[in-house]
Amino acid sequence: MSFLKKVIKITVIDLILMNILLTVAIISTGHVVSYLIGYVPLALGGN
Repeated sequence: MSFLKKVIKITVIDLILMNILLTVAIISTGHVVSYLIGYVPLALGGN
């Protein structure tokens, strides 16, 4: 029973960590994309 609890706890922690990592990855990707979208027209426009 205690082994099962330990496995469940590890699984929950893993899921939370994965969730945080995914969120961070999505946010940073969004920042990079918006930066590129903002920067490319500026570079092409020359102004």
